[in-house]
Amino acid sequence: RIRQRCMQELGLWTPARHGPHFLGVGPGPADACKTPEEVAAWVQAAAKFLKERSIYVSAKLKVLRVAPHLYTSIADVDRFLVALADFVAQRRLGTTVARL
Repeated sequence: RIRQRCMQELGLWTPARHGPHFLGVGPGPADACKTPEEVAAWVQAAAKFLKERSIYVSAKLKVLRVAPHLYTSIADVDRFLVALADFVAQRRLGTTVARL
């Protein structure tokens, strides 16, 4: 669910194969990150943005490591995706977006 929504709704990159308990999410083509340093900066900025909203992910070199667990609800996933959509919109357009 998270992978599909990140790709389809937000245009972000996710690996085709991932573990059952975590997922990497990185900038998509529209984010125009051309160097590893730009990708790392995007990941760090996204993690900071989410943390400011009490959503905790790990910022790895190329991706956000998203690790929902047993107590993560569908509402928690939706809140993560809305916040990530806001981050993406601010980075791409300089605005916020309507809720997903």
